Amino acid sequence: MPTLPFLLALATAPFAAARPPGTLSPATAASSADVVTTEPFLDPRRRSLPRPNRLRLAARTQYVQLTQMQGEEQGESKLIRFHFAPLLLDIGYQRQFLRYFMARPVVQLGPNLANSRNAMPWVVAPGLHAGYQGRLLGLAAAYNYLLPFPALINATSATSATPQPVMWNNHIVSGELSITSRVDRVAISAFAGVGAVRTDLSHASEKREDWWRLTISGGLAFYFDGSIRRARQQAEAEAPLSRRTPRPRRRRPPPPATRRSP
Repeated sequence: MPTLPFLLALATAPFAAARPPGTLSPATAASSADVVTTEPFLDPRRRSLPRPNRLRLAARTQYVQLTQMQGEEQGESKLIRFHFAPLLLDIGYQRQFLRYFMARPVVQLGPNLANSRNAMPWVVAPGLHAGYQGRLLGLAAAYNYLLPFPALINATSATSATPQPVMWNNHIVSGELSITSRVDRVAISAFAGVGAVRTDLSHASEKREDWWRLTISGGLAFYFDGSIRRARQQAEAEAPLSRRTPRPRRRRPPPPATRRSP
């Protein structure tokens, strides 16, 4: 004699067969929903927001067109245009606040590579950057005070006796656009900026005070926020005790043997 569960299975069999392929029963869907909602899901395609505190190291180049003068270069008389183009190491600390805003004090230091390097061989430029920093794009306003050192008036090069210009009291105001990506827990950013520099320029007998010039800049930056250190500590904490390599103990050398006098 057929039992009651057997009769119920026969009665619901046509409805189960009519269910579209790939769909789950209500009980199975409820159990799978519980599993999905209880376990966290991280989308690898979604970029994370910048961490609140980051160290930034960048290689930056900047360019300013200076005055020109009639002179001699390698025995030829011609009109020489002077340029200012330092290659700077940019060290900064970036603080992220209010989710999408940042402030970054920086110190820039490097040599001048253009044909005014005899008059202005080195450059130091402290400054402050502030603005918007999202997951991918960044837009900042920047102020830097540029100080060439030592500033040598009427300096010449080995190939030309034409005096080179010197910039004094330089204030730079600029805007900067950056694109940031992440490779192996290290954020890499490419940036470019344009702005104006206010300077007092001395070139031979010519002096220009409160002179404004266009300046452009660009470079590549690396952000370090401690992600590599935290990942290493987490991996060591989650590793079983058998896989953890103990630190080797330092053995003390034995004391020297003392000889007894007869």
